Amino acid sequence: MKLFYHLTGIRLGWLLTATAVNVLTTTNLASPPFSFSQPLNANNCLSLADPNKANIAWEALQNPILQFEDVAVKDMTILLAQGTWHLLFSHISDNPFRFQIGWVQSQDWSDWSTSQLKIWDRPTAGGLASPEIVQAPDGTYVVVFNSHAYDLRGNFGEIRNKLYYRTSRDLRIWSPMKRLAENIWNDARDRLIDAAIAYTEIGVVLAAKREQTFYLALSPNGSLDGPWQEIGKPKLPGLENYQMLKIDGVWHLLGTTLKKPEGYDRDHLPVLYRLTGAASDPQSWLKWDRVAILDVPEESWNQGYERANSAHLCDARAADGHFYLFYAGSNEGDTFAGRGHAKIGVARSRDLQTWQVPEKK
Repeated sequence: MKLFYHLTGIRLGWLLTATAVNVLTTTNLASPPFSFSQPLNANNCLSLADPNKANIAWEALQNPILQFEDVAVKDMTILLAQGTWHLLFSHISDNPFRFQIGWVQSQDWSDWSTSQLKIWDRPTAGGLASPEIVQAPDGTYVVVFNSHAYDLRGNFGEIRNKLYYRTSRDLRIWSPMKRLAENIWNDARDRLIDAAIAYTEIGVVLAAKREQTFYLALSPNGSLDGPWQEIGKPKLPGLENYQMLKIDGVWHLLGTTLKKPEGYDRDHLPVLYRLTGAASDPQSWLKWDRVAILDVPEESWNQGYERANSAHLCDARAADGHFYLFYAGSNEGDTFAGRGHAKIGVARSRDLQTWQVPEKK
């Protein structure tokens, strides 16, 4: 038994821009059904990469590790590919207020390529947000996210988000933006955000927030185009910002609390759950046990409004023996339409209980 368990009881309308010459191009890639005869370990941040190429310069880091003077950043997701770390996130401007998806790279986390920031945007929509990047078993890179969709506004007086995905074989050329789970969640009234996917033995499992409720769906044939089947609503306290990953062979769910957990003085904290049923049974995906609140230390930049919002867990034990938690923090909630000027920090742990932040320089 592992240590962990001892301690836990684009189409024409697409616009891709960049602050430098690095522009992500688009092509009409197909979306094939994925083979499930290959290893299903790609939801980890190390993906299918060689752990020996996972360089992390912990001693050189200082929180926040990513910040912008006039942009808030949150909803991050990270992946190692070909020796380079790729960090995607919600990129939020305040004047005018708008969500986009930002993308930076680093060899060892000590110097993110902010001068070569890549931006995903869609001029015909109200913005893109909440990316989650994984690598499919056949090596295809997949990013799922949500977008405000003006064309689906209907008569409801506000924009209703829908889920989308894009795929790439090389992290440079990306497929057009396509709807995710459209055959089951297509009501104009549905507000869908915070998508996360898991490649499992029974197909692709999708987690999403529908209105204020956590839902799960399944594509049994392994295709992101479905057809999708709704599994149901897990009976868990309010959660958002989902991530699904395997830890020691068992599927886990990371989410952000919508209400204050008992014993805590704030909401928007990272909480980890473990799947208790058989992963081979779709209905078992509704059954989860709480492992822990991932309680990272406060620092001067995240001791006020948000301490650890929209967190993302990176299991890098194969590289250096540590879990790493990325999270957004802010000391105020007045700017950026009440979200605060969020920045991204990181903490590490060997047991998911005791967390260490980089030493101040």
